[in-house]
Amino acid sequence: MLAVPAMSGTDVMAEGESAQLRAQYETSAERLRESSLGRPLLLESSEHGDLFSGEVYGLVNHSLDELATALDTPQRWCDLLVMHPYVARCSARIGEEVPVIEMKVTKRVDAAEASGYDLAFTLRRDPAAPDYFGADLVATKGPMATSDYQIRVEAVAIDATSMFLHFRYSYRVAWSTRIALQTWLATAARNCVGFTKTGVSSHGSIEYIRGIRGSTERNVMRYIIAIDALLQARAAPAEERYERGLQYWLAGAERYPRQLMDDEIASYLRVKRRQRPAEPAPTVDTAVAPHAAGEAAPNTEQ
Repeated sequence: MLAVPAMSGTDVMAEGESAQLRAQYETSAERLRESSLGRPLLLESSEHGDLFSGEVYGLVNHSLDELATALDTPQRWCDLLVMHPYVARCSARIGEEVPVIEMKVTKRVDAAEASGYDLAFTLRRDPAAPDYFGADLVATKGPMATSDYQIRVEAVAIDATSMFLHFRYSYRVAWSTRIALQTWLATAARNCVGFTKTGVSSHGSIEYIRGIRGSTERNVMRYIIAIDALLQARAAPAEERYERGLQYWLAGAERYPRQLMDDEIASYLRVKRRQRPAEPAPTVDTAVAPHAAGEAAPNTEQ
């Protein structure tokens, strides 16, 4: 009889995450088909004390291998993040044993980079598992008394050409900042809404969630569109991928004019072309090593 090798703790963790996500897909199939977002996506947000989070589950018509290849180095994560309208710059470096991704975040699409805030994430990849991808970006400190940022991307293969994707974005907002942010959202940004329907107005139009949760939902959708754009652009020659990604991102945002197409987005292409990053140094473009089990994995519109 052949001996069966024991599974390591990291293997068990990866298989557990994969099984949970696959179970989520099976229980969400009907809701995905009936999604009001015009495609098989489910978007939710929550507020627990000072913690705000938004997440998306969706069926994506790209293979898991495409996603894993598109995000297999720190610099390629920057290719994704820099498509966000409020990320003016992104660079990657090797920190103490883990990659560090540094972003400059601004309050407006066309704001000067010098006016932005610095935000540094550590990048950790889940242990490899068949038909599964998972990774986290974590930042303990953010601008304007925000903290504990986490961006979680994971997916399981459905077949050779599609995957079930889970994206989660969360952060904490100090009470002092929260009051100022809520005031701004209720005045200067009073027309900004999220995707969750909250009712119907007296005029018969759909009402959407507002405030910090609305802001969080807009942000999550911007990243989902960026993932789509990144994967679509990979079909183009390498020298054309940045421009194609921008075009795909803008086309994706145009599907949700009420939430994402405000006045300043008109300058998106012009600004992003100006912000185009230089080619990364070869020492930065190294594969992301998986982390072991037990390791640590405001402009709120970044």
